[in-house]
Amino acid sequence: MLMDEGCRHEQAYLIDGADGPVLVYVMEVAEIEQSERAAEASEHPIDADHRRVMAVALGDRVPAELLLDLTVVGPP
Repeated sequence: MLMDEGCRHEQAYLIDGADGPVLVYVMEVAEIEQSERAAEASEHPIDADHRRVMAVALGDRVPAELLLDLTVVGPP
């Protein structure tokens, strides 16, 4: 679950691309490696369903370039 993975925010987008659908998955976590370990070790039923769906849905990873990364620290 999100709290176990140190995740504050998670989103998934399915985009119709010219060569087929593209899945864009975004997570805000404190430490990605810890989050991945927690997700892999999780015994929550929702995480088992998530792993099964992602195994079917995912293809090859594609390179991505981070274009913008903004974080608000403290009051605006």
